[in-house]
Parts: sequence; C-alpha cells; structure tokens
Amino acid sequence: FLQCMTRRVLAVMYRTVLRRCHTRIAEAIHTRTSQALVPALAQSRAVGGLRLFLFRRGEEVLKVVQREEHVLATLERLRHEEVDGVHFEEMCQALDDAKALQMDDVPLVRTCNLRINAVRVKIEVQRALVQGEQHNDPVVLRKAIADARGIQRDLDLPDYCVAELKRGENKMKRLVLETQEYQRIRKAMV
Repeated sequence: FLQCMTRRVLAVMYRTVLRRCHTRIAEAIHTRTSQALVPALAQSRAVGGLRLFLFRRGEEVLKVVQREEHVLATLERLRHEEVDGVHFEEMCQALDDAKALQMDDVPLVRTCNLRINAVRVKIEVQRALVQGEQHNDPVVLRKAIADARGIQRDLDLPDYCVAELKRGENKMKRLVLETQEYQRIRKAMV
C-alpha cells in the first residue's frame, strides 16, 4: 500500500511538472521568438519532458523561427546598402528564403523586395550579356542585346552597360560572320 501511494504522489508531481513545461512551451510557441523558445525547451528537456508532443512541435517552430530571425537580420543589415553592388546575391538569397518561409507580409521584406525588383532586371541583362559573350551563345547574346537596348531606351539610361553592349555586339557580328563562313565552306564541300 505504501509503495502504491508513493508512486501515485510521484506521478502527480511529475504530471504537474510536465503540465508546467507544456504551458511554458505553448506560451513560447505563441510568442515565436527564439529567446522564449530556447529556455522553455531546455527546461523541459531537463525535467524529462521529451515525450511531450508539444516539445517536438516547439523544436520544429524553433528551427523555423531561427531561420526567420536570420533572414530578418540579413535584410536589416543590407537595408541601407547599395542593391546593385556586391550585396545583390546575398539580398536575393535572403528574399528567396523569406518567400519560402512565407514572410511576404513583413514590412522589411516588402521594402527590400521592391528595391531588389527595381534593379534585378538590369543586373540579369548585364549578366546575360557577359555570359553570352563568354560562352559564344548567339541566342543568349541576341536576347541580352535587345533587352539592354530596351532598358537604355525605356528607362532613359543611355550609359547602361555601354562597354558590355559594345563587346556583345562585336561578338555577335563575329559569330554571324563565322556562321556565314561555315555555311559557305559547307556548300563548297557538297
């Protein structure tokens, strides 16, 4: 009888401890901050609350919250930097992560998204010009030249990619001449 009562008292005490852990984890999940989730999960782990379903959910939420906080910290750091400079790739990656985490409604994400979309087309056209020239790809080069001319005309930017555009046009002329020469040699062989 005494052993049964002792087990019962211990079970009630353990249930009370687990209930407190459950409540604390639920409140931490509700706040969605890693500063609240980490101590709540650590305390639950210390008292043996690993079997709680909410503990597993808390760990999942903690991973997501840490990714969200990392994205927001990156965007906050890059907020006042020049978008079309060396930070373009990092900001694009952070915005892609924010989109994957469904953070489109966060004001900082919206602001950075607007800033990056304003220059994304220009940077991608510039990269296409360089890539088309390096890889001798007439299809990419033709489209990039047309897009660059459109940007110069539509956005009133006559100095946009002048050097790349000139190199791309020269490469395109050379590719056309090579193609014509190849066709002439092919006809002569037949």
